[in-house]
Amino acid sequence: MDMNSAAKAPDPSTGGQETASALSNMFGRGSLYTVAFASQTLFNIIMTPITTRALGPRQYGVFAAILSVAQVIQVVASLGLHAGVQRHFADEPGDRESRGLVAVGVVVGLTVSALLFATQSLWSGALGYPTNDNALRLGIWWSGLGAIAVTTAALLRAQDRLRAFLIIVGIQGIGGQAIGIMLVLCLRPTATNYFTGLLIGQTLGVLVGLILVRPDVAGLRRWLVSKANLAFSLPLVPHMLAGLVLNAGDRIVVQRDLGEAAVGRYQLAYNAAGVLVLLLFVLNQAWEPRIYAVKTDGARREVLARSRDQLYYLEIPILIGTALAAPIMLKILGPASFSTNHLLLVFSLVAVSAVPYSSYLANLRTIMAYRATGHLIWVTPLCAVINIGLNLAIVPVMGINGSALATLLCFGLLAFMTKILAERTVSLSPTPLRVWCAVAIGSGIAMLLVIVPASSALALSLRAIGTIVCGAWGLVAVWRVVSMRTMRLPSAGLARRSASVLYAIAFGPELVGNSQDVPSSISAAGLKDPDVRDHLR
Repeated sequence: MDMNSAAKAPDPSTGGQETASALSNMFGRGSLYTVAFASQTLFNIIMTPITTRALGPRQYGVFAAILSVAQVIQVVASLGLHAGVQRHFADEPGDRESRGLVAVGVVVGLTVSALLFATQSLWSGALGYPTNDNALRLGIWWSGLGAIAVTTAALLRAQDRLRAFLIIVGIQGIGGQAIGIMLVLCLRPTATNYFTGLLIGQTLGVLVGLILVRPDVAGLRRWLVSKANLAFSLPLVPHMLAGLVLNAGDRIVVQRDLGEAAVGRYQLAYNAAGVLVLLLFVLNQAWEPRIYAVKTDGARREVLARSRDQLYYLEIPILIGTALAAPIMLKILGPASFSTNHLLLVFSLVAVSAVPYSSYLANLRTIMAYRATGHLIWVTPLCAVINIGLNLAIVPVMGINGSALATLLCFGLLAFMTKILAERTVSLSPTPLRVWCAVAIGSGIAMLLVIVPASSALALSLRAIGTIVCGAWGLVAVWRVVSMRTMRLPSAGLARRSASVLYAIAFGPELVGNSQDVPSSISAAGLKDPDVRDHLR
């Protein structure tokens, strides 16, 4: 694809307007759902300095280790139905069957939690946890209810009920963490008290979510609907479990080889740098129902390709800004006992791993949009096994830096393998070489910033200013896509070429050209309306 072809504004012919509207919606209203989840993460970051200081490295390490197991339980208890609900909602004329799938998710989540709670003494010791650990017991129920919560939230996203979505996210995430911190500060600084608060928030959030969604109990008897959706969602269970191993399994190896204090230090750096990975994951969830709602095959392919490449460009300012802020974030989030000055390499390796992770998510969107989830049942588990093997080999030599390096390498492998699956599913326009060059430069800058001294007040001030500039850069990039307003360049000559190059470096060349009006954003629910689809055609 040459520069001129990439610079053209969306074609107003059949499918062109649908593509433009879908992209605008994904980066616009779809990003609001990402912001909702990001607020939950931001609150977690804000509370981290209090949590780490109140719990200390050992209890914080206990919390991190139990959290890893709880996340696994949540994936198993959900059966991937949150993905099946969104995919089914895009195809059915109403939402009754989708609400029936939520009812199925409630029964499964509660059943799995009850079984694991009753058999805790049989399996907890093998994982290195005390057989009568109250924190682990609370974590089991927290994760089981979390499985119900993600399915409920998935349907609210598909229905485009942003206000309801914000309510349950606020109760579960922000409310639960606030209660947990209060219990830690007012009672005893233990992981058990912190999980108690999380469980209270999770329970309240699930109850409110179920009232808002109104699960259809008749869905428990719709075996054909459940069977069809489980055929789509069940392969995602080992896929998501393996994804958790890639994201959190290294904590178990670090705990075994280096101790709980090292887990706490690694968790601190990973949480700070992994914000970008988490945002990409949440953004992917927000985008899925909007991609499913694009009915024209050509438009869907164009949306998948263009959103993939534009997101690569958006990652550049975020990566650089995150690397600039690294010393400041680590000093704020952890006390001196966490030795934050020695966590910069871990931070940078985890941050840069967002690039292959973004590529993997782009491939995953393609696979799920065309219901080709079958091969995911072995691809991601294979990468997870390799990740554990790398950790076992590297951690004794490189410490927690080796664990971060293993994360980067295995995300790259996962991106490569899912790309092969996606290309076998459907043919999309390849990512231009210039995009990869821009991402490589941005990643290189982020890694080099690790070795730049950041001990003086002047250095920290310059980093803070640079972080703000990168944040503004990223916001402008998002606004350009949301508004779908292209840049008016000078008429001709060197000025036009220079402006075009600078603009392309900052935001990608796809939006360079003449301004052209496109339809306003159309919600996922609106795209289900036949009248709206006819208008788009």
